[in-house]
Amino acid sequence: LEGAQRVAANHGERVLQTPNNSISMAITLDTFTVPEGGGSVEALSNLGGMLFARCCSGTRVVACNKKEKVAGVEFRGYGSHHDAYPSTYIA
Repeated sequence: LEGAQRVAANHGERVLQTPNNSISMAITLDTFTVPEGGGSVEALSNLGGMLFARCCSGTRVVACNKKEKVAGVEFRGYGSHHDAYPSTYIA
């Protein structure tokens, strides 16, 4: 965990604190969501696709600004566990 925290900090990100989840971790992608970082949902999806193409399985990018409609119901922050989660992250 300390190594991941160092890498995240070196890139202006942080490891999310999830004390009730002992089997996975998440790192913010806040530098991707600001306009200077090219913060579009498509850019974030491309990151997830690049990881998958390089056989990095099990990871997913959750964009805090993504909206998805399912059966006529709109979900904000689709893929996260909260409608208004403040950070985009990779888990």
